[in-house]
Amino acid sequence: MMITRFHLCARLFLLAGVLGLVPRAQAQQGPRMYDPARVDTVEGIVATVDTVTGRRGPQHRGIHLQVEADDSEGRVVVHVGPLFHLQDRGISFRPGEAITVRGARMAKGAPVFIAAELWMQDQSWQLRDDRGRPAWRGRGRPNP
Repeated sequence: MMITRFHLCARLFLLAGVLGLVPRAQAQQGPRMYDPARVDTVEGIVATVDTVTGRRGPQHRGIHLQVEADDSEGRVVVHVGPLFHLQDRGISFRPGEAITVRGARMAKGAPVFIAAELWMQDQSWQLRDDRGRPAWRGRGRPNP
């Protein structure tokens, strides 16, 4: 049987994946990406509020904020959580609002956070526990 170049490449890629040479995809905001060793706090002003569509389609929308940090860090991107959960809890954001975010940085020193707790005005919201498990875990997804 003659092996085509396509089949050879496919077999090599499969072998590389089995051997762990190809990086595995991870959930964008899942607990695997939340590293308790990288917990930090950022204070600032909401610059933009972005509704993003997840990789699983338009019914999996989430909120990302860009926060202009009070310190010299500049803009920080904050992955907040799924839109349905924030709406259920009455959490909304507007540019110009003061905010404090406690969460895990995606990498040491990186200006990207996964939010665990938020403080705005006189309110606070717990979005994840100390290990990074989301408050919406096990709630399912709403129908589109």
